[in-house]
Amino acid sequence: MNIFNYHKRLLSLLCITLAVGCSKPADKPADKATEPAANETKPVVIKRDDKGSVVVTVSEEAQKRIDLKVEELKPAQHVPELAAYGTVLDPTTLITAQNEIAATTVALETSRKAATRAKSLFDQGENVARKTLETAEADVRANEIKLQSLQQQIALEWGQSISKLSANDLQTLINDVLASKTALARVELPSGETITGEPTAARVSTVNSEQWQTAKIVSRSTKVDPKTQGEAFLVECNSASLRPGASVTALLQTTKSAQQGVTVPESAVVLFVGKAWTYVATSTNAFTRTEISLQTPVDGGWFQSSTNSVKAGDSIIVQGAQDLLSEEQKAQITID
Repeated sequence: MNIFNYHKRLLSLLCITLAVGCSKPADKPADKATEPAANETKPVVIKRDDKGSVVVTVSEEAQKRIDLKVEELKPAQHVPELAAYGTVLDPTTLITAQNEIAATTVALETSRKAATRAKSLFDQGENVARKTLETAEADVRANEIKLQSLQQQIALEWGQSISKLSANDLQTLINDVLASKTALARVELPSGETITGEPTAARVSTVNSEQWQTAKIVSRSTKVDPKTQGEAFLVECNSASLRPGASVTALLQTTKSAQQGVTVPESAVVLFVGKAWTYVATSTNAFTRTEISLQTPVDGGWFQSSTNSVKAGDSIIVQGAQDLLSEEQKAQITID
């Protein structure tokens, strides 16, 4: 997704100098217990904890040089959303159908008046043949069938919600679309994902933008893409930036109940071996590289539910995380 556009910073290499130990008598072998002391002078040391997670120990001097900043995660709430992808629809068929409906409506009213007058004259014994009355009544029926057919055509193409709009409301919608005040888009869930019931709300963004616009769920799509077979929805968004054919991403709310969790800021997220990670402080100088999920983008970062690996109260690196990852890889320490 567009929201996964990370801004990586270049790293300045740390200059590592090794301290020279005190001299020992030549006839005394080196004490193996003193060897780890040399490791302790390194600015970055890599180990694994008992769960197999990578723990990066960073000296205070190295932290200052990298300019690490740590913040505590605060409780957050998030209403679950599913990502759907699609395009802004061309309203030509809707406009054409609406124009035909308007013309047919006028013709229907005219034929009804003519049939009413013919019946009245026929009932009064005026000089009106039965065939003339039947012809007038047939015109009414023909216009009724044509109007119903046009409304069914809109229902098949655009859904029941739009087909049931009054003539004035439908014309208002079309006017807004023509004036670029409103856009109608078809968005589809990835294959295999479904929503029980109707989405409660939505927001939409173009592919090259991280600005989200509030959208309205119009209806479920009346068609299924034969290639993807995904569940699709028609959404209405009041945005002047959306044009027919534009690719969009929609986040569909699936429930009104909010999940409890935390938001990991974008600056705290690093990418490595195809996964997303953040550094969680386990002590003043030790940070555990912890995998997180990028399934739920929110403003400023990614939401992690209470079942994820980070929680409220954890302290994470929010500045210098990318630099620390680079230093971790450059440490060149074999991890058992």
